[in-house]
Amino acid sequence: MSPLKFMAVPVFFLVFFFLLSCNVRPRAGFQQEVASRPLSNDSLLRTCAFDPGYQIVHFPMWHRPPENSENTPIESFERVVRSQFQLLHTLLDYNRSYTPLAVFEESITQDSYNENYITRLKQGAGDGDFFTALDGTIYYFAQERRRAITLFQGGFPAFYEQMNTQQKQLLFDLGASKVLYFLEEIPRLYSVISPNDFDLLKAQMGGNLSVANIESNRYWIYTFREQRLRDKILSFRQLNPDWNGLIFITYGANHDFADDFLGLPFQSGHAFCLNWIDRT
Repeated sequence: MSPLKFMAVPVFFLVFFFLLSCNVRPRAGFQQEVASRPLSNDSLLRTCAFDPGYQIVHFPMWHRPPENSENTPIESFERVVRSQFQLLHTLLDYNRSYTPLAVFEESITQDSYNENYITRLKQGAGDGDFFTALDGTIYYFAQERRRAITLFQGGFPAFYEQMNTQQKQLLFDLGASKVLYFLEEIPRLYSVISPNDFDLLKAQMGGNLSVANIESNRYWIYTFREQRLRDKILSFRQLNPDWNGLIFITYGANHDFADDFLGLPFQSGHAFCLNWIDRT
């Protein structure tokens, strides 16, 4: 065999594997930096780009208040929806960049938000399953999933100003994480506070979930919830020692985890996710 023919064999295989790699989804755990991009005519409202060197990140969101949402001032409503819109697109960008996500959601009190549960909803089971918001409003899983499918059947608007009133109301009611879960854009959500924990919180406040009472118990409530989150994430890392994706914390902007994850690869988004906040 001539030297040229001898060299052609490995070159062929190199080209073959290069072309093959162009069509293969990156390996599980591949973490790609997602660039911040505008989400509004106000250029400060952008997707939240975390440093890819950190494994645990906190998106400091604004969410529906605990009091009756019908009385929410329009300024507060817009602030919550803008934040949830930012969270929605940030999660989409990371998930679609082949970065596996473990989303720990503040309002989740049960672990039914997984792949199997979506299958059950598709099969018509679970029509009676519901969750109750702090203001007492009841939301039925199957019904809210159908609502999300209907309102976003054409995809998600790229700019906040393209959102209609019904889409805004859905993001306000459910939050971005549940909307993405119902639409199968993220595979599951991880609970932090168990039903028993939630009952303990309510008992601590004498069953009074008003804003004033929550504020008066703020230190105890926040400390309790932050400790539970740390325990859950430490447990997740122990159970998944080879995890090389992103552990994504969707907790309110009033939470500060600077002291809770000392010594761990943690980054807070307070400094760069909330640049738009004074514009609302």
